[in-house]
Amino acid sequence: MVGSEVQKTKPPKGGRKGGTIFPRIPLAQVIEYSNNAVRKTHTGPQPAETLYVGVFGNKGPEGQVRASALKQHALLDGDTKGYKASKLAQDIQSATPEEKTDFLRKAFLSSKTFNHIYTTYQGDQVSPARLGQAAAAIKVHPDSVDECVDIFIQGAVTAGLATREGDDLKLIGSSDIGTSAAVQPKEIDDVTEDAEEEGLGIADTGGKPESLPKLPAAAAVIGGRPDGSEPPPPTPKQAGITVAFTVDSSLDAEKLQKHLELLRKYGVI
Repeated sequence: MVGSEVQKTKPPKGGRKGGTIFPRIPLAQVIEYSNNAVRKTHTGPQPAETLYVGVFGNKGPEGQVRASALKQHALLDGDTKGYKASKLAQDIQSATPEEKTDFLRKAFLSSKTFNHIYTTYQGDQVSPARLGQAAAAIKVHPDSVDECVDIFIQGAVTAGLATREGDDLKLIGSSDIGTSAAVQPKEIDDVTEDAEEEGLGIADTGGKPESLPKLPAAAAVIGGRPDGSEPPPPTPKQAGITVAFTVDSSLDAEKLQKHLELLRKYGVI
């Protein structure tokens, strides 16, 4: 249409590309939301529509992404029917400055993606490019690798797990982590960012397709049975089929012969 322009809706930050999930907001901001969630859920779990507005200030996709980040950092329990701040979130909110670092490290390493990146390079000085390699190795979407690395760096520094060395990041060794903050390295679940957590409401529009059930080979053949056996050939009367062939110069005689043999086998002709 002349003079008109179709505007494409930009998808909200954090969704619909596929790939391994990671928290989409920095740890410092996650903790702010977490402290608010502790206050809002002090008397009991709150439904999603209440929590998203009261804690995250957004009841739409942005609120869902923020809730997912808290869940990945083990700071939020429950689902859309009732969310409640976790025990770790309560510990962080009430901790003294001396205690807080250990709790922050535990929250940061509760993210399976960030845990993997940290354990890959713990004790090393690494460039953002190498951090990106670790993210790509666990199938973070290529378009999201830089964002993942940036949020990882910010969170690692906030949690006292790393210091900046120019453009590089110096990660402390696992032996330097307090026992209360230690988190066992976890394997990355086969979960995409399009379906981050049950009940978050993020549409599944770009993740891996569901696996289709495999049928036995015999069942893929017309007339086959799931156990692989062949049914008895029907009689012409049972079949109730009328077959007509149009013969011309383009007809493949070999294919015609095979069709006729198949029809004879099942008693159609």
